[in-house]
Amino acid sequence: MTQSDGVRDSVAYQGRQFADRAAAGRALAAQLMDYVAHPQTLVLAVPRGGVPVGVEVARALGAPLELLPVRRLGVPSDEPQVLGAIAEGGPLWS
Repeated sequence: MTQSDGVRDSVAYQGRQFADRAAAGRALAAQLMDYVAHPQTLVLAVPRGGVPVGVEVARALGAPLELLPVRRLGVPSDEPQVLGAIAEGGPLWS
């Protein structure tokens, strides 16, 4: 099932089914509670599907949320298949 923006409503990860990406974000945040209010915690979200997840994680951790825009790299022989992604500005970490 998809929303009007093409992002799936329900999400499955490691055998768990989530009602939507926000629910998945809340479940992820519960696993990251060691980082609550840590001054160096920053949540990065990749648009489109990662934003609802990132919003919930950032909210739960009291951390800032930054969007990391990327350009997807498709497989030439199978365009819907994604090979990877490229971000502007080079590597974030060295």
